[in-house]
Amino acid sequence: MTKDYKRFDTPDGDSVSHQEHLSRKSSLKIVAFCAVVFSTVSVAACFITLPLVFDYVQRLQANVRSEVDFCKVGVCSFAINQASFFADGNAKLVEGAVGNGRRCAHRSCTNRPCA
Repeated sequence: MTKDYKRFDTPDGDSVSHQEHLSRKSSLKIVAFCAVVFSTVSVAACFITLPLVFDYVQRLQANVRSEVDFCKVGVCSFAINQASFFADGNAKLVEGAVGNGRRCAHRSCTNRPCA
């Protein structure tokens, strides 16, 4: 004797048996569970990696700023050396390069005394 299972209509208009319906339902539960786990893991990864990336960018910015300041001091020292070379009569004097407190004529020094 065969059992006559209740038939279910799908949105496509197909008619499926009760067992097929249960198997589809359980497979969709597995897919939904995997989707929730994947999204939870991805959100947790964002909470971990975004602060790490932000910290790295801040350290990189501070490093670059330090290197730029070092280069500015080097340019000022170079300008002072060149100004003293020109002031010794070896060539024309660079206007504004030598004066009170030996000020730099280079635009990156903004005409402040060099260290």
